Amino acid sequence: SNIIKKTKRHLPLRLAALLLGAERRECAEALNFLKIDNKTKNETLKILDIFTEGVEQSELSVRKAAYKYGSDALLQAFELMSATGADASELVKIYDKVKDDPLTVKSLLVSGDDLLSLGIEGKCVGATIKSLMEAVLQNPSNNKREVLLNMAKDLQKSCNKD
Repeated sequence: SNIIKKTKRHLPLRLAALLLGAERRECAEALNFLKIDNKTKNETLKILDIFTEGVEQSELSVRKAAYKYGSDALLQAFELMSATGADASELVKIYDKVKDDPLTVKSLLVSGDDLLSLGIEGKCVGATIKSLMEAVLQNPSNNKREVLLNMAKDLQKSCNKD
């Protein structure tokens, strides 16, 4: 309960603090039993997932976590870490440094339509977007239209073989 007192008054964060240490399945069942709405439940589970998995103190790791879980859940998880006595200040500093990097598929400078116009089709579109996103998370300077289109053309060769 001391941890809960140290968290902001934000329901998903407080629920995550309350459920700390429980198995993920048990957390989901408890949230369902409490009739918590899906949005709150999903955010709570994301916070717990980040807390459980941990985030390495590197720009790449923080960018990947922000992409996978969303920036909001990531920042809430950092707050939960702090509330439990862990030092999340370095992670917060790293996040502040990378928060303007492309962290979502929407922030890529190419779209699915661009890939379709290259002749990439079906499952290859999603697979290509995923690979391009990975390249941009690794190195945000890759988020240039020409660079991404060239990468997509290279990926197309291996994807169409499948």
